Amino acid sequence: MKRILYRLIICTMILSISCKNNKKTNKEDVTETENSKINKSSYLDKELEDALYKGYFAKSENGYDTVLKDNILYLLKKNPTDAEKKDSFFLHILPKGAKEINMDFEATRFRYNDKLSDNFSTVWVYKRELPKIDGPYSIEVGQTDGTKRTWSTSVLVDGLNTKDYIYNNEYVAFTKNNYYLKEFETAFNEGYFMKHQEGFDLLLDNHTVYYIKSNGADSDLEDLFFLHIKYDQSEEVHNYDFNGKAHQINQLLGKKYQNFIILKRDVLDKGEITELSTGQFDKNTRSWSVQYNIEKLYDDINFIYNDQYEEDILK
Repeated sequence: MKRILYRLIICTMILSISCKNNKKTNKEDVTETENSKINKSSYLDKELEDALYKGYFAKSENGYDTVLKDNILYLLKKNPTDAEKKDSFFLHILPKGAKEINMDFEATRFRYNDKLSDNFSTVWVYKRELPKIDGPYSIEVGQTDGTKRTWSTSVLVDGLNTKDYIYNNEYVAFTKNNYYLKEFETAFNEGYFMKHQEGFDLLLDNHTVYYIKSNGADSDLEDLFFLHIKYDQSEEVHNYDFNGKAHQINQLLGKKYQNFIILKRDVLDKGEITELSTGQFDKNTRSWSVQYNIEKLYDDINFIYNDQYEEDILK
């Protein structure tokens, strides 16, 4: 009898431990699944943000805005009507000298919001992957209510250029995060900050150089910028001279930095940057110039950003 009771106690203990382990495993599985969803949403958010900021953006007056990058088409609209959520889309690819490709689709099939975080909860998003087309082509996209087209947009892909098809933060008021703003302010925490009495202040973050001027004006960009870089294990000087207006991003940062002129200049990753020389020049003279040995800035607290712009930033 004692032996039977002993076996029953042992079996009960084993079952109890097993159940606890199962609960723990199930809890861990759920946590891993939830984390996977969060990470996946974050990745897909970044994919869409890259398309907005680095692709081509065509604004529509009464329909969905069109975003195109790497043969992927996104359609976006802030707070669409019920009809705009349900009406079918027509999508025609028109290669030059070739047959039209019809990619019409139902609104319910290609909605993309369930792949995104709630950052885009008030923006309706559709995604279509386009066939790779050799040579110039155009895209015609819009919606139909069954009897007529309610809106349409035509984009000549071969004629796209960054001047006419730039995203200027049209959705910043409808999303929780601003891609460029987050990237810029992260650089303050991680990069080298160089304050100057003349010209522009500098912020070096890995292989990106930001030029910053509070209370700046368009006239500050009239002179060309020179940027000369040396990398480790090489004495070669790399020239990254540029036109300031082509690299201006303050308009993408929202209201917070509206009193600033901010430029972003990416350089090639050819190793660690060891020397940086930059400034502005006209045909004859340099209006300002600075030169830094970057290796000597390491651990120097004078080159850490310490809220120098606090009074100029709009809260």
